[in-house]
Amino acid sequence: MKDRIFLRRVFWLAALLTLCAAVIDAAPWAGGDWRTADRSSAGLSPLPSDEKGAVVQGFAARAYDWRGVFAVHSWIAVKEEGAAPSR
Repeated sequence: MKDRIFLRRVFWLAALLTLCAAVIDAAPWAGGDWRTADRSSAGLSPLPSDEKGAVVQGFAARAYDWRGVFAVHSWIAVKEEGAAPSR
């Protein structure tokens, strides 16, 4: 019986903390609009002129707004060996 009460309390505490995180993250002052987000390079990948070999990198970033509490946006970037820089 004590185990059930303990597990119930742990569950409700986790639910409350998750809800608080979602509310705080979704607050209007927590961030800007995704349409106006900065899309410039974060400089995480090597420049093609600096790295001649093939490169495969995986990335993940928090989703925008309250969804970022629960989910990430992930993608894979691939560069072939000897590829020229784009742009």
